[in-house]
Amino acid sequence: MSATAIRAALVALLEAIPDIGRVHAWERFAATEKGFIDLYSHAGAVRGWRVNRVSTRRRVLASGRVLVTDRWAITGMLSLVDAAQSEITASDLADAIIAAEVADPTLGGVARGVAVEGAAGVQLLAIAPVMFAGVLCHQVALQLDTQTFEGAAAGGLAGGLESMDGAAGRLIGAVVARLQGAVPAGLLAVVEGRLSWDRDDDPADLPAAIVVPVADEARPEAETVLYRQRVDRSVAVILIAPAGYSAGAGALAAGGLEALRERVRVALLGWGDGPDGPVDIPCLYAGGAPTDAAPGLIAWRDVYTPSLYVEMD
Repeated sequence: MSATAIRAALVALLEAIPDIGRVHAWERFAATEKGFIDLYSHAGAVRGWRVNRVSTRRRVLASGRVLVTDRWAITGMLSLVDAAQSEITASDLADAIIAAEVADPTLGGVARGVAVEGAAGVQLLAIAPVMFAGVLCHQVALQLDTQTFEGAAAGGLAGGLESMDGAAGRLIGAVVARLQGAVPAGLLAVVEGRLSWDRDDDPADLPAAIVVPVADEARPEAETVLYRQRVDRSVAVILIAPAGYSAGAGALAAGGLEALRERVRVALLGWGDGPDGPVDIPCLYAGGAPTDAAPGLIAWRDVYTPSLYVEMD
């Protein structure tokens, strides 16, 4: 989704709040003070808001997608009227904006809707008195960081690893194919192979399994004079699922995660050798533990170790 869609969603969110006043989708200016005041006037007083983007950061993820982080400033101007307790009104409107975003953190599906660097949702930075075009006002300063994904470039990088001879049919691809075929339909929305895991690179559809290489451990074969070694090839299956659950249902959520892990374990334990298999010694379970995940998600990393023999021709 684009910044244009997020801007429109934020404006719509503000406009839906009762007595919010006028809402502008960009930072407004006027040649005169009267013209400036007119832009922010509502019901005979200053009560107006603007939404503007102040910065953008882009990071390329392991999957090739780009994580785009936009910072938005939401600024309100309200006439300061001491007898009307206008500061409380300004504070209540700020709380209403925060509550509206909490109720719809994805802004109708146009943003990722997760905490960014520990900041969850709209943040109130300050409510302070200012002179605005000659009128004493409360300035309400709010901030929101949003994240969206841009798809990987079509076709990838020319000459990349995926285009090398012999890339197909290797261990990671074989594990992905095994899980896609052996785990009952509907339990995993996505099964992907990647070179590494990035907590911010979660698939759009969940639950998901991401298969990544971990390590190779080689040892010599003592019973032969040939240059022959056994290589234990560890791969990780990372299961990602939503972490939210209703009060008192934590044990059930943990049980659901364990049931999903068990399905993967049944599919991989003892698999992989044979005439058409990618290894010489089938998969053994080597252990598992929680791993880092984006806010609102849980990720569990189980390691499996099949083995193969390498030798000099």
